[in-house]
Formats: sequence, structure tokens, C-alpha cells
Amino acid sequence: AGVERPEHAGCANAIGSAISKVSGAYEALVDYDVTPRDEALAAARAAAVEAAVEAGAVRETVEVIDAEDVPLAYYPGHTNRVKVKAAGDLA
Repeated sequence: AGVERPEHAGCANAIGSAISKVSGAYEALVDYDVTPRDEALAAARAAAVEAAVEAGAVRETVEVIDAEDVPLAYYPGHTNRVKVKAAGDLA
């Protein structure tokens, strides 16, 4: 019994590479008493998008795919851990 190999079998593994996404992330501790929450989240989203573009994503295709805003009770004030991830199509 032999192994059957389609004529274009060598291209099959390239499909995943052709549709892959490029991502970027931003994470920071933010005291909402110093920086308003909306302002901090907007800056984090923008920084994550820039990180994805710097990694090779096409700017027009980049979207925020995950965002976390976690209060840290053990820090003074209203400190939160802000983490945002963005991804877009490979340039």
C-alpha cells in the first residue's frame, strides 16, 4: 500500500500562512484617579493597534480582539491593570 499524494500537496501547508493574523499587545497599570478610565482605555487600544502595525499588520485591517480592565485592590487609589490585544492581516 502506497501513499497517495495530490498533485499540489506541497501548497496545502501554505494556506494557513496566507490567512494568518499579526497581533500586538499593550499592558499597563493605570490609576484612574490620575488618568480618566475612558482616556486610559482609548490610549491602550491605540497602543495595541500600533504594536500590531509595527509587527507587520496592515493598519486598515487591525481590530481590537481582547481587552481586560482589572481593578487591583492591593494598589493605592483606583489602580487597574489594563491589557489590550489587537490583530490584523499580514502585510
